[in-house]
This record gives sequence, C-alpha cells and structure tokens, in this order.
Amino acid sequence: MVTTVLKNADGAAYLKLGDIEGESVDREHKDWIIIESMSSPLFRAQASTDSSGQCQLELSGRDEPGLGDVVIVRELDKSSVKLQEASCGGTAAHFDEAVIDLVSSKRRGRQPYLRYKLTNVIVTSYSISPGTNSAGDTVPMESFSLNFEAIEFEYVPSRSK
Repeated sequence: MVTTVLKNADGAAYLKLGDIEGESVDREHKDWIIIESMSSPLFRAQASTDSSGQCQLELSGRDEPGLGDVVIVRELDKSSVKLQEASCGGTAAHFDEAVIDLVSSKRRGRQPYLRYKLTNVIVTSYSISPGTNSAGDTVPMESFSLNFEAIEFEYVPSRSK
C-alpha cells in the first residue's frame, strides 16, 4: 500500500475533482480540495497456503499489477456536501478526470513534484469521523474513495536547478 501523509509545513496535497470547489488558497491550486493524507493500494500477487501448508503466490488471473481505490482523508470544508452527494451516485457522481498534486514548499513556486491523473472517476465510499487535523486539533474528518478506469503518474522535475 502506498500511503502519503502530509501533515507538516514542507508538504501539501491537493485534489481537483470536476467542478467541486475546495478551500485551498495556494496560488497554484486555488479552490482545489486540500488533502490531509491519502493511500492507494498496489498489488501484484496474493499469498495463499495450499493443502500441504506451502505458501503459494497467485496473480488473481492477471499478469499485471493492480491498483485499488485512492482513499483520501481530510478535514470537512465547503466541498464536503458535494463529495457526499457524489458518493450517492447519479449523473453527478461521474467525473471525467481527477488530478492529485503532491507539493513541496522546498520547490520554487510550490510546484508539484508528483501528479496523479485519474480518468473516469467515481466516488465509491464516504464517511465522517472525529480526527486530528494538521494543527493537532480534534475536528470532523472525512474519508472517501475514488475508483477510476485509468491512472497516470507523473514526476515533475524541479525548476530550481
């Protein structure tokens, strides 16, 4: 599982999902959805035990790796209602594209160093629970999952070299 936790001043993550506006004030990500942490399981083989107790690896019928839903955890904000509505289905639940930028403050202009581009995206789950934000305060946090048809990973070289 790939997990990214961004709870310090050196890093941030942002999500652009359709026309849903978040509360980011970052000049490169104005009105994007702010992400506290995210995870995305990567898997290739499954371990199982046969009748003799031997460990076996199974590819689940595929020779290529799989990638599970991207799970995002964040503090509630003005985008939360739209995210809840999207998780309930309907025509508003499908998004042609989602973009996730991982940003470092050490880069000039707070440009992303890693970008995820997801296509044909739906919100598959949504929940609210108490949690701790990046400032250490106990606040309502939300968790939601994004399922997608395809994903592209792009490393963005630093322009400060």
